[in-house]
Amino acid sequence: MAKIYPDNLTNFNYTGSEKAVYQALKKLSDDYTVFFSVPWQQKNRNGHETDGECDFVIVKKNCGYIALEVKGGKNISIVDNVWQIELDGGNTHLLKRNPADQARESSYFFRDYYKEKTGNSYKAVYGYAVCFPYFSVKEDLDMQTPREIIIDAHKFENLPKAIDRVFDYYQKSQNYKGDGSELDIFIDLVNTKRHFAILKGKLIKSQEERFEEINLVQDTFLDFIKFHRKAMICGGAGTGKTFIALKKAIRSADEERSVLFLCYNRRLSEYLRHRSIKDIQFYNYHAFAEEVLGKDNYQTLFDLTNGSMESIEYEFSMTEWQKYDTIIIDEAQDFQLEWFDSLQHLLNTDGEFYIFYDREQAIFDGHIGEIEKRFDLPPFFLNRNLRNSAKIQNWANNTTGLGLEIIPNSLQGVKPVRSIFDESSKAIKEITKIVNKLIVEEMINFSQIVLLSDRTVGNSILSNIDKIGNYKITTDYEDRSNLRFLTIQSFKGMEEDVVIFLAHGKNRDKLNFVAYTRARYLLYVVEVNK
Repeated sequence: MAKIYPDNLTNFNYTGSEKAVYQALKKLSDDYTVFFSVPWQQKNRNGHETDGECDFVIVKKNCGYIALEVKGGKNISIVDNVWQIELDGGNTHLLKRNPADQARESSYFFRDYYKEKTGNSYKAVYGYAVCFPYFSVKEDLDMQTPREIIIDAHKFENLPKAIDRVFDYYQKSQNYKGDGSELDIFIDLVNTKRHFAILKGKLIKSQEERFEEINLVQDTFLDFIKFHRKAMICGGAGTGKTFIALKKAIRSADEERSVLFLCYNRRLSEYLRHRSIKDIQFYNYHAFAEEVLGKDNYQTLFDLTNGSMESIEYEFSMTEWQKYDTIIIDEAQDFQLEWFDSLQHLLNTDGEFYIFYDREQAIFDGHIGEIEKRFDLPPFFLNRNLRNSAKIQNWANNTTGLGLEIIPNSLQGVKPVRSIFDESSKAIKEITKIVNKLIVEEMINFSQIVLLSDRTVGNSILSNIDKIGNYKITTDYEDRSNLRFLTIQSFKGMEEDVVIFLAHGKNRDKLNFVAYTRARYLLYVVEVNK
C-alpha cells in the first residue's frame, strides 16, 4: 500500500474528482509515495513570482516521480483556442490552459527545485500525466501529451496499473538505468514544501471551518459532563484543555453564573481575558491572591523560596471577597495544594468546580497528586491531539518518553529539525539561518514564529545581541512585528505555528516536552552545550 500525504482529507479542500483519484492511489504498492496538492512558486522572466499547484506528486522507489493533474467533468475540448470541461446539465467550465501544461510545469519545477536546494542535478526519472476519471479520451491532447500519459475513465478502472505504465513510458523514453538514490532527499523536499504551504493556509480549510469542527467535538464533550457539578479533566498537550475550559466558562456566564477562571501562567490569563467578551474574571493564581488579600498581606504570606503560601487557606476563609457560582482552574498540575484548598472558601453552595490538568506538563512542582485525592473523583480523559502535527507529537513522545497515550493529529507534517553545537556562535548562526529561511525564502509571517528558550534572554547566548540577522529580538509577546523571545515557563499553555527552541545544555524531559509541544506545524531545536 502506498504511503500517502495526508493520510486523510479531513482538513483539506478537494474536488470530487481529486477525492476519487486520492482513494484509488492508496491501492498503489508500497514502492510508491504520494503527495496530494503541492503548491509551488517560481519567478518568471520578468522576475515576478508565479504560483502553481500540482494535484499529485507521485514518487516511485528506485525510479523517479511524475506530476499528475486531475480534471473532473464529462468531457474536455478546445474551442477557439480555449480549453473547457463539459459539466452535467450542459454547462462548461473554462480552463486557463491545457491541463497537461499545468502538469508539465509542475514536473519541471520540482526537477529544478531539487537542484536549487541540493546543488546537484536531478538524474532520476521525471515526467507528468493527466487524469480524467469520469470520461474517455480517444486521442492525444496535443503533440506533447500522447495517449501514454493520459489516464481516462477506462484506465482509471485500474489506476495502479495505469500509473505503472506511465512510469514505464518515461523510464524507457529517458533511458534511465539508475537506482533513484536521490529520491529520499526528493521526498523530504516535497514534503517540506507542501508543509510550508499548509503553514501559510494555502491547503487546509479556513481557520473558521476547522474551528467549527473542533467546536463540535468540544461542545459534545461539555454536553456529556453538563450535570457534573465537580469534574477533573485530564489531557495531554494539544488536546484542547484550555479551550474546553474557556468554553465551559462562557457557558456558565451565559447562564448568568459568576465565573472565576484561574491558571498558573500570567500571560495565558491575559490572553484568555482578551479573547473573551463575557463577564468572566481571569487571573493567574498569584495575581488573584494579591487582589483578594491586598499587596502587603500577599507579600507577607508568600514564601519566595518554594512558592507556597502559609496560612493562605485561613486568610481566604476569613476574606469578604465575593463567592463564585463557577470556579475553573486550568494548568492545575502546577497548583499547590493550599491554593486549591483556599479556593473552596470562595465557591457558593452547589457551585461548579472544574479543574483541567496534565501530569506530564508539571514543571513547577505542583501538588496535583494531592489535589486528585482531595477531589476524590475519577478524571475525564482527553486523548486526541488537536494542535501539533503528528510528526511533532511523535518526535516529542520519542525523545522525552511523555505523551504516549495521546492519539496523533491527522496532519502528518514534517519531522522536527534538531541541531547541537559546542560553540555559542555556531548556534546563533544556525538560528539566523532558520529565521532567514522562514521569513525570506518561505515568506512566513513574524506573527507565526516564536523563539523559546530555557533561559531568559539576559541569561541566554543571545544576551549580548539585539538582532537575529536583520530582525530585532523582542520579549513582548504582543509585538508581532519582531522576533519574539520568550521563556518556556512564560509560554506554557500557549502555542504557535512555528517554534524555534533554544536549549542550553540538558533539561528535564518535562520542560523539553512543554517546549516541543508549543509548535503546531514546524519545530526547530537548537541545543548549545553551555
